[in-house]
Amino acid sequence: AIMCEVINQKEIVNQIKFYFSDVNLVRDKFLKEKTLENDGWVTIDCLLTFNRLKKLTTDSQTILASLKNDEDFFFEIDEENKKIRRSKDIPLPAISFRKYLDQNKNNIFYIVSSGKCFFYP
Repeated sequence: AIMCEVINQKEIVNQIKFYFSDVNLVRDKFLKEKTLENDGWVTIDCLLTFNRLKKLTTDSQTILASLKNDEDFFFEIDEENKKIRRSKDIPLPAISFRKYLDQNKNNIFYIVSSGKCFFYP
């Protein structure tokens, strides 16, 4: 049972890291707006509305414990244990999706929109 909990915590951290990643934030308008509203802070309750995270856990304490056990220090947790944000050492991206694509020309992106698949570049 202990091993399952460790794996679950890692999955939770990885999912939240994806949500706050540069790749996701340049295209996720909702989360980007949330991060801009409050100096990068997003409530854990807000994160718990995201489907992929809900599949892993619906418990805010499990999320907090997972993030506190993360050794990368990617996140900061507020004093009330209600909000998280990317570490100030990892600034939020301030670039548009088009600019991101231009800066990463050596990568191939698959973007699905309205049932169509687009390849970049």
